[in-house]
Amino acid sequence: MTRTAIRLLEKEQKGYFLFVEGGHIDTAHHNNTPRYALDETVELAKAVSVAVNLTSEKDTLIVVTADHAHTMMISGYSKRNNDILGAADQKDLNGNPYPTLSYANGPAARAPVYNATSSTCQMPTVTMEAGFGDASFHYPALVPAKDETHGGDDVMVYARGPWSHLFTGSYEQNFIPIAMGFASRVGPNSKLAGASGGVSTHETHAVLMLLSVAVVFLTQRR
Repeated sequence: MTRTAIRLLEKEQKGYFLFVEGGHIDTAHHNNTPRYALDETVELAKAVSVAVNLTSEKDTLIVVTADHAHTMMISGYSKRNNDILGAADQKDLNGNPYPTLSYANGPAARAPVYNATSSTCQMPTVTMEAGFGDASFHYPALVPAKDETHGGDDVMVYARGPWSHLFTGSYEQNFIPIAMGFASRVGPNSKLAGASGGVSTHETHAVLMLLSVAVVFLTQRR
């Protein structure tokens, strides 16, 4: 889809704006299904690769980031080459294996199981459940909720192309469209006080791809 859209819009003489969304990374996390989320992340990587191959680094700014984090966690000190979707190398206090991936909240929270032998309540052994590791398998969550929520983690921003050096350090997310507008000479931020934005040519592209909600912006000016 990304390839077709770029090829089609390249014919525009006055430039174009392209918005492509692949939001299933987000919806998969909300449903506590990390394999599905990771599969969709691979698809996003393919879209990024297509955009890179069809554009020039000389006149195209590509920014890859996310608009928010999720509550998925990695735990268990798993060794290199251990299946990220499998069981962690460590076991819980009851000697049972547990998944490397889990969530702070969501619909997949499990209720403790009463053990009559020890007269204690134990968490169910998720790794022994049917379908563990499948795309539709719901990984455990700590707090029961209708949907998993967003997390408060900082997200990474990767940039390539003209003015990509602007995307360094820590900053608020609303800086991203400001920097993109400045670099591509589009919108109210195209001419900031005391600076001259954009590349020297009359044609500038800007591409933004979000990991959590995969979005592609492609702007061209002639």
